[in-house]
Amino acid sequence: MKLFPRALYSAALLAFTACAQANTDFSACPQFFAKAKPPVVKTQPKQRALCFDAFAILHSGESKTAVYVSQKLNRASVADADEKRKDKFYADSRLPLAERAQLQDYKNSGWSRGHMAPAGDMPTERAGPELFAGQHGAPGSQTQWRGMGQLR
Repeated sequence: MKLFPRALYSAALLAFTACAQANTDFSACPQFFAKAKPPVVKTQPKQRALCFDAFAILHSGESKTAVYVSQKLNRASVADADEKRKDKFYADSRLPLAERAQLQDYKNSGWSRGHMAPAGDMPTERAGPELFAGQHGAPGSQTQWRGMGQLR
C-alpha cells in the first residue's frame, strides 16, 4: 500500500472510531448527579451524554433510548414545577440520524412513548418541551405510562 492511500485509510479509520466511541462526559451538567458524579456504567459504543435544562440523559444509539436519566429535585424545584405541557414528541438533532428514535418507530407498534423523568417535575418553560425529545422517551404500554403519574 502506498503512503497516501495508507494515510487516507488511517484517517478514515480514526474518524469512524471517533464517531463510534462513547461520549459519556457530563461535565456540562454535573448538578444533576449526587456529588456531581454520574453513575459508572460499562461504556458501550454509541452512548452519548446529553444535558438539558432540568435533567441529563445517557443515551444509547443502539437501542435509541435512554440508558438512564438523572435529575436533581429539591423543594424549590418541585414547587416551581407548574409548567404547561405540550405533548409533541420530536427527534433530537444532536444525535446522528441512525441513533435517533423517530416518531414513526412507534406508529402501529403497539408501544407508547413515556418519559423517564416525570413531566410534572419540570421547573422551567424550556424543560417541559425537552422531555418530548425522542431520546428521552421509552417504550411502554399506554396503561403503564398513564398509571405512572398515579404513583406520585
